Amino acid sequence: AKSRRQFDNKYEGYNIPYIFERPHEFSILGQWMKSRKINLSFSWQWGSGVATPLVPGKYEIYNRLDYFEEIIVVPPDEIELLILPAYHRLDVSASFKMKKRRSEHVLKFSLLNVYDVENISFAKVEYNDDLNSIRFVGGLPIIPSLAYHISFQ
Repeated sequence: AKSRRQFDNKYEGYNIPYIFERPHEFSILGQWMKSRKINLSFSWQWGSGVATPLVPGKYEIYNRLDYFEEIIVVPPDEIELLILPAYHRLDVSASFKMKKRRSEHVLKFSLLNVYDVENISFAKVEYNDDLNSIRFVGGLPIIPSLAYHISFQ
């Protein structure tokens, strides 16, 4: 999908991409029922980086650790697009079912972002009079999760 926006009083009237537009997105999902009691699943996602429009001016760019990296200058009467890196992650889970006489118990263990990649979620642009700044906001690290469900019949 592709979408463009234009505002007369913003971004100098230029026709720019929508901030959440992601031109390419790909997902693979899998599930394996090892037995009636054990279920294994995974989800892998990849998406191209989103574009952040930059109006004319001078920008200081900081990395995810908030260290200065470089200065870029957008000339007057132009709009630059800052394209963020691709986003990707792998999630896995394992569920264990236990059936009792009047209830069913499910223990689920999950790992989100298994290979602990430091994805950038979005760029935070702060506009000042003479020098603007761009800081990158990262996604979440590897996150383990344990859940227990009980249902009565």
